[in-house]
This record gives sequence, structure tokens and C-alpha cells, in this order.
Amino acid sequence: MAKILAIDDELDMLILIKNILKKENHIVDIHQTTTDVDENSLRKYDLVLLDVMLPDMDGFFLCHTMKEKRGDDYLPIVMLTALHDKESLLEGLSAGADDFLTKPVNPEELMIRVRNLVNLRMANKELQRKYGLLTQEMHLARELLNDFMPKYSPVIEGVTFDTIYEPSSILGGDFYDIFCISEGFYGFFMSDVKGHGTAAAMIV
Repeated sequence: MAKILAIDDELDMLILIKNILKKENHIVDIHQTTTDVDENSLRKYDLVLLDVMLPDMDGFFLCHTMKEKRGDDYLPIVMLTALHDKESLLEGLSAGADDFLTKPVNPEELMIRVRNLVNLRMANKELQRKYGLLTQEMHLARELLNDFMPKYSPVIEGVTFDTIYEPSSILGGDFYDIFCISEGFYGFFMSDVKGHGTAAAMIV
């Protein structure tokens, strides 16, 4: 089940789309204009069915705007069009459209195209969720690795130590330390583990 937004100036078309997609247990909100569609409300939808020719806005421009507002949060958009020329197809693709449906809409084609894109959307959401968890864990691991680094440089008359440690990714395997060997003698070492990321960090 997905939350779907359908925008078309033809009410009969919207009712038809809603009735078809209800068979697949989708929740469909229908609008004849873009007045009630803002950035906050857009975030709750898993897919948009968008007419190319709207009374208050160009459909291609709206498609591009919706994609920009969602950013990395993938939003599949299917353009509904009576246009068959190649230029319109290319303009839609340039605006970020994921698919097209030609009017009058074929019910079976509508269900199949929506089903495929909803599955892609759900897979993307799960991937983003897992990536978020992995990123959190890697940041925690970075904090633990930083605990191995010297917190303060030794105070030696006439000597100043300045150090900067910045991994090329979230995790790194490089390591250094400054320590007192005996009175007046100090040691410094630095290890450079081949590679970057998790594999290098595990060696440390």
C-alpha cells in the first residue's frame, strides 16, 4: 500500500485513477490544481501521477520542482499526457519524470507501472534507512578510534607540537602518538594503514 498524489484538471480522470488504484489498496489523494500541494504535504507521498497540461502550472515545471523539493528522498513521478511527440517525452525526462502514461489511461497499464515504481520507492526507503543506521554506527566507531589518539601534546621547553588528524572518509586507520621515553627523551610515531574506511580502521 502506498500514498499516492494524482493531479489532473479532469475530475473524471482523477476518479477513474483513484478507483483503479484502490484495487491495489493504495491511498490516492486527488487534486485538480496545485493550490493545496506544498512542500510539507508533498513529503507524505510515495508516488505522484501528474498531468502535463494543468490550468495553473506547467506540468513539466512542477515535476522538476517536486523533484528538487524532495532532494535525496526519491519520489517517483508518472506524467499523464495526451502528447505523443518526441520533444514532449524528452522534456519530461529532462524534468525528472520516471515514467509516462498516455491518455486515455489503460487500467492494467496504470496498475503495472504504479506497482513497479512503488516497489522501487519502497526499496529506496529501506536502503536509505539502512544507510542511516550504518552511518550512525560508523560515526560511533570514529569516536571510539579518536579516543586512542593523544588528547594532549607533552609540554617541552623550546618545543611545540601541532597535530591535525582528518580521515579521508568517516573512518580511517591511521594513528599517531607522542610519549615520554625518559627524562629529556620523547618518542613520536605515526602509522599509515594502507587503504581507507572500515577495513583500515579494523586493523587499528
